[in-house]
Amino acid sequence: MTDRTRWRTAVLLGCVAVLAGCGATDPPRATDGTDATACRYGSCQIRVDGSAGFGVETPAYGIDRVHVTVAHSTVTVRGTAPGTEVENTLSGNGSRGQLNNLGVRVDWVDGAVGVLTFTPTTP
Repeated sequence: MTDRTRWRTAVLLGCVAVLAGCGATDPPRATDGTDATACRYGSCQIRVDGSAGFGVETPAYGIDRVHVTVAHSTVTVRGTAPGTEVENTLSGNGSRGQLNNLGVRVDWVDGAVGVLTFTPTTP
């Protein structure tokens, strides 16, 4: 193998290594992991793979149940209570929504996996 062939091979392998990582990112670690029940009091950061749901134990939020669906890099959050249903569809990292007095932020989303932060908001 000549020096020129070695150089071409090295450049080609370097390009392949760089391109192998393109588009493949791992989600950031969620503070509460995949434990959606950590959100029951309105403050949490969870990873959702496809879908998750949790009960809300703080009446001030105006909802008593939250259901999250992640698909095609879009997050749908729905809050319900007797006689109440609110829903937000969020697309993209950093997007924000609100379910009555419960805020939600998409920290990271890719495909059917999302990392979300829920926080209380003032009425």
